[in-house]
This record gives sequence, C-alpha cells and structure tokens, in this order.
Amino acid sequence: MTRKSLATALACIVLASCSTVPTAPSPTGPTLVCEPQLSKNAECVRHIDAFNASASTQTPSWGMGGRAAISHGKQSGSLGVEWEDAGPSGYLVVLTAPITRQGWRLQEQNGRATLEGMAGGPRIGADGAALLRQATGFEIPVRSLRYWIRGLADPAQPVDRYVFADDQLATLVQGGWQIDYPARDAQSRPVRINATRGDDRVRLVVDRWGPLEQ
Repeated sequence: MTRKSLATALACIVLASCSTVPTAPSPTGPTLVCEPQLSKNAECVRHIDAFNASASTQTPSWGMGGRAAISHGKQSGSLGVEWEDAGPSGYLVVLTAPITRQGWRLQEQNGRATLEGMAGGPRIGADGAALLRQATGFEIPVRSLRYWIRGLADPAQPVDRYVFADDQLATLVQGGWQIDYPARDAQSRPVRINATRGDDRVRLVVDRWGPLEQ
C-alpha cells in the first residue's frame, strides 16, 4: 500500500465516541505546575519524587487496546490500536482500519524495528517512529508513547514540565510534546491521552488494559 492510499485508508475510520469509556471523576483541586530544570520548589520536589517512586513500582510488561486519532496539519485519520509491551525486550503494535480491512504490525526488538502491511513487503530500520513517518506521513513518537500511555515520563529524556492535579499527573511536557491526561479509570490508569507538538497530534482512547487481542 502506498503512502497516499494508506492516508486515505486512515481517513476512512471515524474515532468512536469517548463517552463509552468508564472514567473516574476529573480532578477538581488546584493544580501544581513544576518545571524541574528551572525551580527546586519544595512542593514540586515532593510531588515529583512521589511520581518517580510510583513509576518505579510498575511492571515493565503491559498491554492495551483502544483507538487513536492522528493528525499532521490538514491530514488526519483514525485507527484501532492493540499494544503489547515487554519492557526492555521490545514491543508490538497492531494498527487496524476496520472499514478497509487493512492492518499494519510494528514490532521492535533489540533496536531493530519491522513494519509489516505495506506494499513491497516489510520495512526494517532502527526506529519504529521513523518507519511510520516514512510510510504514513504521521509523527507517532512510539518509544515515548510506551511510557506516556501509562502516565509515565520517558526516562530517556528530561521533563520540561509536570502539572499535577489532586496529586495526579495532569500534563507532562517532554521532548517538545505536551501530553495531557483528561481522564483516568477507577484504578487511576489513563484512559484518554492527548499528545501535541506543533502540527502533530495523537489522541488515544484506552478501551481496555490487558494482553493484546489478535
């Protein structure tokens, strides 16, 4: 499938309503804005330390299923997403366009990424995000999304800003991206994630947390 036809296929899918996702009440308390590279505010240090301590207890292996709306300028599309992550061992992302029955599989292991589902056979490279960008024209920061989806910071790069509300992370600014968490489930796991950088936007709705369904 060519880049143009892939973009057309993506545009055929409409992101389903987010109202079907059960969520916990939105934070109502005051927000705390922390810029760790500019300030050592004691309250911020306490929140960031607690945030990092909580992150360190999370298992590196996880899975989820949901829907993503992706845009770059005037180009946009939506997909079903199945994600299985094995931490240091790598990840597998399955993207589906139900109306066209088209599907793509992006797998990365030990620094080697493979994108299947394109005309001419699999595409191989060192960076899964680069393969997706070359194939689709969309900027999808896969390596950082592995952390952002779960409400964590990417440990490979510094954080420019944290915004906490009711002791939970509401916004993260990292690597030029702003990641907002407008909704969480009863276990405080993100169920809506909005990542924005300039003209690039990724909106993700998590329908379930659990192993990949194939």
